[in-house]
Amino acid sequence: MPAGRHACPPAVAEFYAPLIAAAERAGGLSLPSPALGRLGLQQDVGTPDLEPLGEVLSATVDGQHDPQAWTGTDATRRTTLRILARSWQLNPDAGSWLEAFAAGVAYGSAARKDPLLAGEKQTAAWRGVVLRRHSVGAWRHLWAALVEQVREAETQGPGPR
Repeated sequence: MPAGRHACPPAVAEFYAPLIAAAERAGGLSLPSPALGRLGLQQDVGTPDLEPLGEVLSATVDGQHDPQAWTGTDATRRTTLRILARSWQLNPDAGSWLEAFAAGVAYGSAARKDPLLAGEKQTAAWRGVVLRRHSVGAWRHLWAALVEQVREAETQGPGPR
């Protein structure tokens, strides 16, 4: 997936870097994970907010998965992280997690044939989101090119008749 029109603010990128790195490794996440420590308010593995943060991200309570206790957002968040991690596993040569995610859910047959991706109903929704983003981006580029042509024509004045 190409970069967006606006760069991610450095503070936001730095804040989420440990989470993205942990997802990229896709080797499983023990909670509380030292990789998530930098996401804590106090930037320390022992910070009291780390365990609740890990529980929110993985939909666990005291390290246990209890799907009966999950809210809708817990399930959605966990499923999205599973889709992201599986996409990275299937596309280890991708240049970024965004490319791996797009390759896993939007292009090719993995979304239909991979047991994990095909088994998650949110995979189809994410496919729609990625394809819509690419479609909107393409239209924006086309529109920008047309606007640039109009501007060039205005600066050159009327052409020969």
